Amino acid sequence: MKKIIFVLLLITAFGLSAQDLYISGSNTAEYIYKSADDSLKNYFEDELNLTLDYNKISLGLTFNAYLPKYDENAPIENLNSDDIEYEWEERYVNYSGDNIEFRAGTIEDYFGSGMTFRAYEDEDLDHDNRLEGFMGYFANDYFKTKAIYGVTESKNYADKNDAFYGLEASSNYDFITLGGKALGVREQVLADYYSNRKVYGSELTLAFDALDFYVEYAYSDLENINKSEYGHGLYTNTSLYVGDFTFTGGYKYFKDFDYRFIDLPTLNHADEPLDDYQAIGSDEEGFLGEISWNNSFGDLMASYAEAWSSDFDYKLSNGYGELQKEFGENIFTFEYEHFERKHKSINTWSKELTPAIVADIPVTNNFKLHLKTEYEMIEEVHGSEETEHIEPLLQTDFLFNNFGISIITEVQMEDLSDTDNADFWLGGEVKASIMDNTDLLIFAGKQKGGSVCRNGTCKEVKPFEGIKFEITTKF
Repeated sequence: MKKIIFVLLLITAFGLSAQDLYISGSNTAEYIYKSADDSLKNYFEDELNLTLDYNKISLGLTFNAYLPKYDENAPIENLNSDDIEYEWEERYVNYSGDNIEFRAGTIEDYFGSGMTFRAYEDEDLDHDNRLEGFMGYFANDYFKTKAIYGVTESKNYADKNDAFYGLEASSNYDFITLGGKALGVREQVLADYYSNRKVYGSELTLAFDALDFYVEYAYSDLENINKSEYGHGLYTNTSLYVGDFTFTGGYKYFKDFDYRFIDLPTLNHADEPLDDYQAIGSDEEGFLGEISWNNSFGDLMASYAEAWSSDFDYKLSNGYGELQKEFGENIFTFEYEHFERKHKSINTWSKELTPAIVADIPVTNNFKLHLKTEYEMIEEVHGSEETEHIEPLLQTDFLFNNFGISIITEVQMEDLSDTDNADFWLGGEVKASIMDNTDLLIFAGKQKGGSVCRNGTCKEVKPFEGIKFEITTKF
């Protein structure tokens, strides 16, 4: 499959007329020094991205080289500082017409809300289920359809592939949109055996001036090692607009609805699964209620969510409140979050209470200050052991034209007086445009991991201690 696609890309590239050819791209070089005993310490990566556009045809290539490849989980005995690895990270040819689109090569795409199908890459979390295959798309004012076929490396066998094929179609008229989809997933579960899953789904969208409503349902039929397994997935979300108020509600139900190409909604503000050690979609139900009020005093928002398994062995609750208030040109945000999770059968329970204050202060037209202070209180039970501690956090971001500095200090301790036994995380990031087409990013220090926002960019990061140096040039 990959060889066929690559040949198609080469034929397309050499067939283009240089006169109408537009070339763009970027090159990112990253150096990592990891301060850990189980690490090789030094890692280097270079990523070259190249895009060629010719009328309605685009050709994309992304090539990565590593010395060696940075792997958070690889044991040091499997690593060698002289190992040079390289790979085609992405390669595709794409045709976009007025009502149609065709693509061959690397595919990142989704159906509907992503509940039944989503292929994507998240480099920060080492997740990659993108496809190598073919996609066709057609759309007009009343109807659209999309068909995809592709393969990706098996999670269980490096020399085997899992396959996906699917068709999605929808039609809209005035305030209503109806859609349906059918798809198949073929996964390698044993060296000589593939499981086969068929999924059929439908969705309905209603859009009025004062009301939005969305519901999606899917049915799954899995054939796996002499047995059949049936699953269901239901997700609904609605918003009601009344004056300055917005009321939002959501509901989810997933039973044996767990396979590789899905991205299920967590339906809570913390964006957390029911449990870190249970497959998402295997057995969960939950709801979300949210209200926001935009008025002359300030912007208020409050949400509450609960989720549970069918036997109530797993439970989750999440409450969040926020007030955003302007004082002249200064914006202050007051937040409070309550997150609680329980696994009854093994007697584990955790509760996190997190008040926070965020301030955005434009000191001058070119200089802005972003401040965040957070005081997280955590209680945990593991069997007969009960613990509690606090995790204060202080973040300061300085933004000056195209130059930014972000410093985050986080501490874990039993109480404010227990500084001798405290764990500290101190990290700083510098982000700058050193030329018109070149950006520089440097991180140094220690980060705890989790959701982090630095210099205007938010993402999930893994625990890390060391130095990261990254330079990106666009052309």
